[in-house]
Amino acid sequence: FRRDMSHSQVVQLDRDRSTLDILRMLRWMLLAVPLLLVAVGLAAGGDWRGRLLWASGATVLASLATIGLIGPFCESVLAPYLEGVLGNIVSELFRGADLHRTEELVGSRIPGIVGIAAADVSSGVTMAALLTLGGGILGLAARAIVALADYRSSKGHKSDTTEPK
Repeated sequence: FRRDMSHSQVVQLDRDRSTLDILRMLRWMLLAVPLLLVAVGLAAGGDWRGRLLWASGATVLASLATIGLIGPFCESVLAPYLEGVLGNIVSELFRGADLHRTEELVGSRIPGIVGIAAADVSSGVTMAALLTLGGGILGLAARAIVALADYRSSKGHKSDTTEPK
């Protein structure tokens, strides 16, 4: 494949691959944001109960923001970028060749390929965000249970087995 390409085509292809690698790295950075917020939350609380509340709350908020933003990002930024990259690759591949119909056919498939790629990125990030959202909700539920237990013990709440007077 590379043997049939000019030097400028190879350089452009390598540049496009590097950009896609950066996008792949950004996906992992999106997953690191909730972990960073958990670390900040753990440092923010005065005691373990406060730390649990801060970390869980930050995780829930970051997960909801990620879920809300990833779809529009993939649709408005990633998909057009990928269409441009793939369009450049196709036009470079067929430059100087008398294969106009083949180039049109391959070019017409680009939006479908890009749609699949963008949906794959979006669903992967959304699934990870849903998992962290679940963890955050579990943390908030645990904190609520602890708060209820603290409330009940501070009120001197007795069990129902007390004897009537």
